[in-house]
Amino acid sequence: AFSLPLIALLFPEDFGWRVATGLSGLACLIWAGVYYRFCPDAPGKAREFLVDLHGVIEVTSRRDLILQILTLIPVYGAVSLFIWKLSKEPFPLISNFLFTALILGLAFLYFLNAVRCWKVNIPRLQHPVPEDEKFAFSQIAILSLLYSLTFGSELAVVSMFPQFLETTFSISVGLAGMLGASYAFMNLVARPGGGWVSDRFGRRRSLFIMVFGGMASHWLMGEIDSSWQISNAIILALVGSIFLKAGNGACFAVIPLISKTLTGKLAGLAGAYGSVGAVFFLTLFSFMPPQMFFKVIAGYAFLVFLCLFFLKPFLATPGRNGS
Repeated sequence: AFSLPLIALLFPEDFGWRVATGLSGLACLIWAGVYYRFCPDAPGKAREFLVDLHGVIEVTSRRDLILQILTLIPVYGAVSLFIWKLSKEPFPLISNFLFTALILGLAFLYFLNAVRCWKVNIPRLQHPVPEDEKFAFSQIAILSLLYSLTFGSELAVVSMFPQFLETTFSISVGLAGMLGASYAFMNLVARPGGGWVSDRFGRRRSLFIMVFGGMASHWLMGEIDSSWQISNAIILALVGSIFLKAGNGACFAVIPLISKTLTGKLAGLAGAYGSVGAVFFLTLFSFMPPQMFFKVIAGYAFLVFLCLFFLKPFLATPGRNGS
């Protein structure tokens, strides 16, 4: 986030961002090769985690089955929203026919996924579920909403914050990019810090504090205008960034405690909701001024804050020495 604006400035304005983005993708590709070459699977651990290919979360009640099918709607809805944005004026990139075909295709895929969820789970639910395998799907649904706030708003604000600084304080594009990158830079410490705080001071308590802090700070960000000192605006943005990015880590500190055997699938659902949140927030941003956008994030944070009251307490995980 800090280096890409500097790279983009070395090239013409209409071409620099393409070079910077392309270099970012190339770096990811190179690192993927490094990871594949030097990070093999842990010996003897493969049998501990059974892998299936049906992509369905095995729930423990019919009520949770219905809830799982419903939680898929925002995921497909976000993709549909993205397709709609590609088809709208003033720069439609796809035709109306292709838009309709893609939307119908997504609806069909959702139907197939819902049927798959039903077929996989109904035979299992006809028999008693062992007590040690039971879990409430509502817990991962709440955490998915939480992650749509913490990670989704992060992606959205990172996308618009440099331009907001440029237009509000009349600074150069390069300086706005570097200052705006400070919002993303805090991810290096805030996300792992959120997991540490969650381990140290309690799961639910940490989530309440982080969501409330993000809500308050983003509401105040909605008051930023040209009369502010730019340093105060940056400090406030950093505070809001720390709270919500710490919420990312705290969220994923809780997910493995829901069901150990389903940790990967539950984490995948929550992670998908992060992208859902980003698409949702950026779509709203296209219809409103930045100050209102920050307050919308704060309003959604308030709704998530209320949902956290339905999150069940989690027992502390044992340490490595069993204590």
